[in-house]
Amino acid sequence: MGLKRGYTILTDDSGLRREAKREKIKVIGSCGLLEMAVQKKILPCDEAKYLYNRVFKEELGLFSTLTFRCPEGCCM
Repeated sequence: MGLKRGYTILTDDSGLRREAKREKIKVIGSCGLLEMAVQKKILPCDEAKYLYNRVFKEELGLFSTLTFRCPEGCCM
């Protein structure tokens, strides 16, 4: 149903991401969502960087090999 309607799944769950990609459903994680917010000028890059690197990864324990970087405004 999600594929037919063109939905995007927002998740950081690796199993769900893998299955959605297998089904050709677009998946965006929290870092990708922050990238979009920076690109659309909804959120300053420094704030997105703080949220992802400090709050999500350190304080909330999100396991990720990505790091949000500025001034690029992207995850690497």
